[in-house]
Amino acid sequence: MGFDEYKFSEKVSVKLRRLSKQEQFFAWICAVRALPFFQEEGFNYWRAQRPTLWLALLRALDAAAIGEKNAVSRSMLDSFRGVPRKQERVTQAVLSAYNGDAVTCAMRAAGAANAYYKFNIERIILRDLDTLQAGKTTFHHDTSIYGDIWLNFLQALRAIDCGYWADWYEALFAKGFILEDEDREEIKLRLNLPGEFIEQGAAAVRKVNRIKTLRPSCQWSECRDSNSRPLGPEIGLG
Repeated sequence: MGFDEYKFSEKVSVKLRRLSKQEQFFAWICAVRALPFFQEEGFNYWRAQRPTLWLALLRALDAAAIGEKNAVSRSMLDSFRGVPRKQERVTQAVLSAYNGDAVTCAMRAAGAANAYYKFNIERIILRDLDTLQAGKTTFHHDTSIYGDIWLNFLQALRAIDCGYWADWYEALFAKGFILEDEDREEIKLRLNLPGEFIEQGAAAVRKVNRIKTLRPSCQWSECRDSNSRPLGPEIGLG
């Protein structure tokens, strides 16, 4: 029997009603779990066509991790229209996490795994909810369940000069998605990248040691939505 998005979203909705203030964290974990499915063709597409938008996707995921709003401008997110279909569900999962829509994020993350890779992560996602409800932090984080998908993900990142991001997500899974204070500070620094880094795209973040020596600026209107509106729902999320 194939993946039933409606039934799965209903299960997620029921479990979410038992949580209080952890929906955003759950959505972020779902999006992180989906990211490895944004594979080779997608990386090559962003590098060749719109390299700064790969950074925009990662910025949206960073913002979801710490509940930061308006971290990516509407114009940058609007440019995600036309993403290759194989990567579309992953993009939708990340944007849903960014907008705090946990149910849609979980549904899109599971859909990304099932659509092309026949990879079942529904039980893992539902187990995440049970873990949160129990007040625990022991999330399933064994990357071996991805098989070659995980290794291809890391290799694809390094192939486009994004080894920094490969190391970041490898460490994030190893720690079971637990963000320490220093991790949150690093995310904040990434979200406050100077314009010179934004223009260079995701690969420029490998210079994070230099970033740590800079004072974060709040003048980057090109990365924020001055209207304070949620971004992304109209981008293929229906």
